[in-house]
Amino acid sequence: GKAVITSNLQQFAEWPDDVCLKADPGPAQEPMLRFYLRCLVQDPALRTALGDNARRYVETHHALERSAAGYMAFLAGLAGRS
Repeated sequence: GKAVITSNLQQFAEWPDDVCLKADPGPAQEPMLRFYLRCLVQDPALRTALGDNARRYVETHHALERSAAGYMAFLAGLAGRS
């Protein structure tokens, strides 16, 4: 439930924009990080919203039971028992 800043890379593309701030890699990354950090320090509502949204996203999409079911379905498919 904490506000997070990630690099705007493909492995984080599935994360919605309302659960984390994404800084573009390259020359713009450092100024973007400074800007985002300033925003988070100055805007407690933004920090809270990002954290709350992130918590809900993880609980909905990455709950242990859901992840386990996904692994079981994948393995069953490999075994030809889908």
